[in-house]
Amino acid sequence: MTPLMGARAGGTVAAVFGRFMRNRGGVMSILRVVPVAGAVLAFSAAGMAPAAAQQDVSARDKKWLVQAHQGNLAEVTVGTIARKKGTSKAVRSLGAMLVNDHSRLDRAVQDAARRLGVSLPPEPSTAQKALAARLNAMHGKAFDRAWLNALIKDHRNDLAAAREEVRLGTAADAQHLATVSSPVFRKHLNMLLRARKADPPGHVAAGSGGLATAAPDGRPLALGYGLLSAGLLVTAGGALLWRRPVPWRG
Repeated sequence: MTPLMGARAGGTVAAVFGRFMRNRGGVMSILRVVPVAGAVLAFSAAGMAPAAAQQDVSARDKKWLVQAHQGNLAEVTVGTIARKKGTSKAVRSLGAMLVNDHSRLDRAVQDAARRLGVSLPPEPSTAQKALAARLNAMHGKAFDRAWLNALIKDHRNDLAAAREEVRLGTAADAQHLATVSSPVFRKHLNMLLRARKADPPGHVAAGSGGLATAAPDGRPLALGYGLLSAGLLVTAGGALLWRRPVPWRG
């Protein structure tokens, strides 16, 4: 390259650099805009993407969501009954807990069903409504015992159904919900069992000779046994007097 060519090349580079420097404000503005535009495009793409990947919703998933929803509705109903009619503080407290926990669980069930396109019934099953009506007609200790027995059975069924959904379901949302619901069901079951153990049906008190101290309607049996014993003594005494010979007076 000749000196003249080198000078010309250098002048060209200098001119280009000079124009770049004079326009550096515009260039820097462009560089500042590019990251913002990229972030907006990325956010827009995320917004256009579906909230969750398409899930394979099986008949088992649908059945479990329906059963879970109806079970929550039923337990909110019987929990409300227990809060009002429970004789023991334990039953009333358990009723309030069921209302709170199953209301929260049912909101999650409804959200999952909406995402998965599963229709849910508006009320509990016929059998669940019949149980609630039967419990609502009871009173006293008989109500407490029947309520505890019914809820223990329900929560055992809830746990079994949730385990089956986790093992055999296909929709990830339904399986996840069954997984996180199981500890709640287990907590409820343990508390119900403890409450029943603390006040079992026909509780046998020490020194009662193995006889139950409570009747099915909750009334103490001690008075009944006392009256029965007195009746037997009167009967025996009457028999002895009847058999005793009466002396003749001369």
